[in-house]
Amino acid sequence: MTVAGLAIVPLVAWLMRDRPSDVGLLPYGARPGQEAPATPSVHNPLTASFVALRHAARFRDFWILFGSFFVCGFSANGLIGTHLIPACLDHGIPEVMAAGCSPRWAASISSARPCRAG
Repeated sequence: MTVAGLAIVPLVAWLMRDRPSDVGLLPYGARPGQEAPATPSVHNPLTASFVALRHAARFRDFWILFGSFFVCGFSANGLIGTHLIPACLDHGIPEVMAAGCSPRWAASISSARPCRAG
């Protein structure tokens, strides 16, 4: 897995760009002929993230997303992660094999997420 990850690094470095103008595109929301200069942020990143969170918390969409991610994370980590191995043992699966079920379950969930996005 590490070798595959390291093999992708040169490809990503070759294909990824920092700005839309690097590939001949306008920034998202910009009008043709209007090139907004990229200015680095002078704000503290921690403060900026809390300001963004306070702004987002005013909208219903944020709370719907928050609730759905909370339920998904709680059920995956809190319930399945805690009870998967004992449930496997109850069904006659040996301990070592049961411990191997958890990463397989996580990999199957992770690989299915891109399929659900579209």
